[in-house]
Amino acid sequence: MEYKFADEMNWQEQFKMLKRWYYRIRDGVDNDKDDFYFAFFITCHQFKDWLVKDGAATAKEVDDCIEKSDVLKLCADIATFSKHARVGREARTGDSKTNAVGQKYMAVASGVMDSTIKIESGGKIIYANLELVGECLDAWYKFLVSKKLEVPKTLAEATAHIYKHPMKKWEPKP
Repeated sequence: MEYKFADEMNWQEQFKMLKRWYYRIRDGVDNDKDDFYFAFFITCHQFKDWLVKDGAATAKEVDDCIEKSDVLKLCADIATFSKHARVGREARTGDSKTNAVGQKYMAVASGVMDSTIKIESGGKIIYANLELVGECLDAWYKFLVSKKLEVPKTLAEATAHIYKHPMKKWEPKP
């Protein structure tokens, strides 16, 4: 795929933005990661609006995609909570009390301390991590593929071979 600049903001640019937030979370400074998680979930949820606006999918198709995906439903509730301070009756997960709290540090499996956010939903506590973010990207990726839409690359992904920087890019899970 050849990289080209868009003449206007569209769903392809929004998908690239989602991937850039993923990379910021993966590579970011711990002090910034809480903000990056919230920004990712908001951008990820509003991606649906861009698909509809650009005619790449119908509102029903994107709503069906979200309703079939536990991670996209959770993403929707986190985005709604972070924008409106509550989820309320529109809760996609079915839990109107879903909330998220910044939690500066948490030990992960490797024994490393990492910044994350704590999410309470459906009687469970979930910690946002790179895996959850990747699952959200995977869900939208599968939707794009099902619609036979070309999955856009970020500038860094498209030019990695030119600059030969060791970018470990996001790859969709099968």
